[in-house]
Amino acid sequence: MAIKFMNEEHENRYYELLARMGRTDSYHKAAAYLLALDTDCYKHAESLYNFAEHGIKPWGALNQAWQTGTSVKTTRLIFNLWNTRCYDLDDDSREIKESARKYTVDEIFSSKLAFWYFEAVKLRYPHIGTEAE
Repeated sequence: MAIKFMNEEHENRYYELLARMGRTDSYHKAAAYLLALDTDCYKHAESLYNFAEHGIKPWGALNQAWQTGTSVKTTRLIFNLWNTRCYDLDDDSREIKESARKYTVDEIFSSKLAFWYFEAVKLRYPHIGTEAE
């Protein structure tokens, strides 16, 4: 699959992050793509991804002061593509149901970055759309 990038800066950031991650599976490709796509997420990549332990850092990331409306959507998509997470909290409470709606396609993809979000989904699930079943 040929990867589509928003611009050259996005492409350069993507390959830089993949190299730092040291992994090239579909999870890491999608996470690197999204981290590189959103300037705020890129600047705060260490708040969202643990480079030493090779995994995302979901708890508390959405409440950080640097987050914007768009970066929150990007962050939620990173979490969802990494582990199918669809809630913001680390406990089992009624607020989870409220936060889950923020992970819907309608909520996340109502963004100027929607086209690029779909590209990240294709990176995470490269087998989708390659053959009719």
